[in-house]
Amino acid sequence: MDNRINTNLFLNIRWILIFKSVFLISTILLFSYFFSYAQKVHAAFTIQVLDSSLHPIPGIFVQINDSARAQWNFSDSSGIVEFDDPNCTYCHLQLRGIGYVNVDTFVQYRPMYAIKFILAPALHALKGVEIQSQRPRIISKNEKIIFNWNQLSEFKKGETIWDLLGMTPLVHTINNKLKVLDNENVVIFINGKRQIFSNEELINYLKSMPADRIVQFEIIPIPPANYHVEAGQSVINIVLKKELKDYLGGNISMSALQNSYFNPAAIIHIDGKAGKFSFSNTEYISNSGERDRFTKNYDELQTGYQFLDTYVKNRNRWRIMGSYLYANYDIDTQQSLSTVFFFDNLRSHPTKPEVGDALYFSNSSSTLTDSVGTTYSILNEDSKDVGYTFDYTLNKNKLKINAEIGQIYYNDINQQMTRIESRNENKHDTLFNFIQRINQSIKNTNFYFKIDYTLAKNIILSSGINGYLTNNDSQVNWENFDVSDYVIDSSLSNKYLYVENNFYPFINFSSEIFHKLTINAGVKYEIANNNGKLNNYYIFKRNKSTLIPTFIFSYQINSNDQIVYSYASSKIWPSFWQLNPIRWYQSANDFVEENPYLESAQQNEHMLRYAFHQKHQFILDYKIIKNDYGQYYIFGPNHSITTTRVNFDYTKNFNFNYVTTLSFLHQHVMLNPEVAFNYNQIKGKDTIYADYHKISAMVQLNAQIILSESKNWDCTINGAYYSPSLSGIYENDGLASISMEIKKSIKKWNFGLLVQDPFKMGTIRSKVLTNQPVDMHVSIYADNFFVRFRAVLNFWKNIQISERSMQNQSILERLGH
Repeated sequence: MDNRINTNLFLNIRWILIFKSVFLISTILLFSYFFSYAQKVHAAFTIQVLDSSLHPIPGIFVQINDSARAQWNFSDSSGIVEFDDPNCTYCHLQLRGIGYVNVDTFVQYRPMYAIKFILAPALHALKGVEIQSQRPRIISKNEKIIFNWNQLSEFKKGETIWDLLGMTPLVHTINNKLKVLDNENVVIFINGKRQIFSNEELINYLKSMPADRIVQFEIIPIPPANYHVEAGQSVINIVLKKELKDYLGGNISMSALQNSYFNPAAIIHIDGKAGKFSFSNTEYISNSGERDRFTKNYDELQTGYQFLDTYVKNRNRWRIMGSYLYANYDIDTQQSLSTVFFFDNLRSHPTKPEVGDALYFSNSSSTLTDSVGTTYSILNEDSKDVGYTFDYTLNKNKLKINAEIGQIYYNDINQQMTRIESRNENKHDTLFNFIQRINQSIKNTNFYFKIDYTLAKNIILSSGINGYLTNNDSQVNWENFDVSDYVIDSSLSNKYLYVENNFYPFINFSSEIFHKLTINAGVKYEIANNNGKLNNYYIFKRNKSTLIPTFIFSYQINSNDQIVYSYASSKIWPSFWQLNPIRWYQSANDFVEENPYLESAQQNEHMLRYAFHQKHQFILDYKIIKNDYGQYYIFGPNHSITTTRVNFDYTKNFNFNYVTTLSFLHQHVMLNPEVAFNYNQIKGKDTIYADYHKISAMVQLNAQIILSESKNWDCTINGAYYSPSLSGIYENDGLASISMEIKKSIKKWNFGLLVQDPFKMGTIRSKVLTNQPVDMHVSIYADNFFVRFRAVLNFWKNIQISERSMQNQSILERLGH
C-alpha cells in the first residue's frame, strides 16, 4: 500500500514538473516571437520625460506632428510615451506640463532608440498651491480593512510580500508565523483567488514574491459565506496591479543571512503580458540554518526531585528549493482561464546533532548532580510539496461564475536517530538508542464553484459549494538498537490512515440600502465525513453536519466614518498533523506526542469595528470556543513528562485593537502604530485541570523613513512588545522584537541591510500552569538575531504600447488601481 502511494505520488510530481518545463519553454518562445515580430512590424517612436534629478515625470502632454497627422499622449508613471510609426525623418515635438518649461523642437526619428527630454522647472509657476490626489493608506469597506501600498513606491523597492506584511497593521509575522489579529489560521488570496499552499510552502512563497506590483492588502478577519475558505479562517487578499500594456520584465534577488550559520539565498522572478496572455514565474533556492535553544527547569515540590534540561537544535544544511508559476488567458472581455503550479522541496542533512543535556538532582537543596543525561539526535528529512489549480471566471451582465479545482501532493520521508545516555559517578548507561523512520504521504483535492447574480442595483445573491478531500497515509517504524543492529519495535511502530472529506454548500445575500446600510448574510452547511485508522483499526469516525451562519452589518455614517458588526459560527477540526501519533524525545523522561483522539471544537465569534476618519480603526473581538484543544503537560510516574494536545471545556478571548497611520515632514516619515489588549480564559474538564484567566497588552510600531529622496536612501524600523500573558498552558513573560533595515537604490539595483533582534529580546519564557505539586519553567530562544544583506537587480522590460492602452493605464495608475 505504502509503495503504491509513493510511486503514484512521484509519478504525479514527475508529470507536473515535465508539464511545467514544457510550459516555460513555450512561454519563452512565445515572448521571443512576440517581441521579434513587434520590432519588425511596429516601429515605435519612444520618448522619456525626466526632471532635473533624472526622475521620470508622469502626466506630461506630448504631441508629435508629421507630414500626415498629429498624434498626442500623456507620459506614464515611468515618464514614457510611444507613438506608432510616425511619417517623418525630423519630427516636430511639443511637450507641456504644469510647473515645467514648455518644449517646442524638432528631433530625428530613430525607432531603435528612446529620446530623453529633461524638463526644467518653470520659475513663474504658481507658488503656495499644492494639488494632491491620493487614497487614505488605511480604509474600512464592509467586511474588509484595506491597507494601501500603491502610493508607497519608495518602500517597495527590493522588498517581498512577506516584508510588506510585516509592516502592515493587524498582520503579525513574528517568529515566522502569519497572524491576522489573534488568528493563526490565515488564507492568502491573490487578486481574489485563493492560493492553495501548505503553511511552510506559503511562507516560503511569500518570502520570494517581489512586492513591486502591490496595490493593497485587503484584510478580512471574518469572511462572508461565499468565500473559498474553511470555517474559522481569516483572509488576506493581495491585490496586484493589472497591466494593460504588453511587457516582459523581472528581477534577480540575492541575499546572505547570518545568524548562527551562514544562509545564502537566490530568487529569480519573471512576469509578462502578451496580448491576452500573462504569466508570472518565481524560482527560489536557499540554504537555511538556525540554532534554537530550549530549557526546562523542573522541580517536584513534595519530593525535592529536580532536573534542568537544556536542548539545543543545530539545524544546519537545510536546503529549500521552490518554484511557482501563474498563467492567465483572457478568452474575451468577459471570460478568463488561469492556472497555478507550485513545487517546494526541503532537504535536511545536518552535520551536527541536536544535543540535549539534563542534570538530575534527588534533592533540590543539593548542588551535586545524581546523574547527567545527554540526548543526541540527527534528523535527516526530504519533503516534497507539489500542486496545481485551474480557475475559470465568467463575468457577463448580471451573472458572474467562478470555478476552481486543484490538488496538492505531499510526501515527507524523515529519519531521526536518537541516543540518550546517562552518566553518574559509577557507571555510564545508554537508556535509549533508536531510529524513528517516518514515511508520510498526503493527497488533497479541493474545489470551489460560485454563481453571483445581481438581482437589482447593489443586491447580489451568491450560491455554490466548496470542498476538501484529504487522504493522509503515515507509516512510522520504530527501531531499537539491540547488540549490533536496529530491530523494529512493533509496540511503538504504527500505521496511521486519516481521511477527511468536507463539503460546504453555501448561499449568501448582500444588499446596499439607501447608500448607508449594507447587509451581508449567508450560511454554509458543513457536511463532514472524517475517520482515522491506527494499525488498520478505526479509532474514530465522525459523520456530522453543521450549519455555519455568517452575518455582516455595515453602516456608513458619512464618507469617512463607518461601523461594521460581524458574526460567524464555525466548527473547527483538528488537522491531521495534530492527530498523527508521532513521538519526539527531548530527554529520557520527556517527550512530545500528538493525540489521535482529539475532538472538534465549536467557535462563535462577534466583531465590532469602528472607522473614524478612516485612518483610525477600533476593533472589538469576542470569541468563545467550546471543546477547544491545545497543548497540555501530563506529569506521570517516575518523573515522566508528556506534552500532548487535549480538549478543554472552553476558551474565551476578548480583544481590543486600535490601529492608525501617521505621516510627517511631507510624508517622508510614515508611522503605522497598533495597540491591543487581550483577555484570555481557559476552563478545563474531566481530568484536564485548567482554570486560568489573564489580561495582556501588545504594542507594535512600523516606521518608514525617507532619508534622502534625491539619493534614494530610506529606512524601515519594526518594533513590537508583548506583555506577560497566558497562552494555552503557559504563563508567558514579556516578549519583544525589533528590526531595522537601511535601503539604497542605484539605477536598476536595490540594496538592503537588515538587522533583526540585535538585543536578543525574542526569548519566550513561561511557567507551566498546573494543579500538580510541580514547579516547571520553560524558555525557548529561536535564532532570531541575524544580519541580512540583499541585492536586487531589475532587468529588461520591453514594452509595446498602443495609444489607447497607454491612456487607460495612465488613468488606472492615477486612480490607484
